[in-house]
Amino acid sequence: MIEIQKKYDEYNLDSCSVPTDDGWIFEMCLNYVKPKNILEIGFYRGGSAFIMLSLDKDVKLTSVDPVKNDTSDIEGITDFSQEEKAIDLMSRDFEDRFTFIRKKSQDVRGDLQGQNFDFMYIDGDHWEKGIRNDFQLALDLKIKYALVDDWVQPQYGPKSVPTIWNEEFSDKLKIKTAFYRKDMFQGSHIPMILVENTTI
Repeated sequence: MIEIQKKYDEYNLDSCSVPTDDGWIFEMCLNYVKPKNILEIGFYRGGSAFIMLSLDKDVKLTSVDPVKNDTSDIEGITDFSQEEKAIDLMSRDFEDRFTFIRKKSQDVRGDLQGQNFDFMYIDGDHWEKGIRNDFQLALDLKIKYALVDDWVQPQYGPKSVPTIWNEEFSDKLKIKTAFYRKDMFQGSHIPMILVENTTI
């Protein structure tokens, strides 16, 4: 992981996923699932994509992200140069192993037809409509395993990941194990949950 961190530092990604903090979680999941083709929902600045592509030199990864999203508009974010830089770096250094689709995950089904993914990383829109779509996407594409980030329900917020899972998907996407990130939310370490699709 030290070598991956060195390359990550050279990229200067300034992403949410840092190899020496979160790399062990991806490493454990990839060692367990042994995926050949990964679907990633939510790219941001490419930290998680970089980690997964660096851990396995044979794996292919398709990342889906609109880059500019609804939250960007609300928060008044207009500079996406870091995100664009990360996309360019991944496309250059991982060539035919990395594909980027500039869309919301709600709009991507047509682009993914005919593809077989055996692992999914979900870290996009965590609110009700977004996470419902992403859970359903895993089922529709018959993806066996998914790692879901930010498995937290804000105390005074709208429905988020664990609530939607509990209400609508707990009978189809079974929890295999929980990992806990270094980052904190509401006084606890943020869980990343590995789920198994029991419908296939």
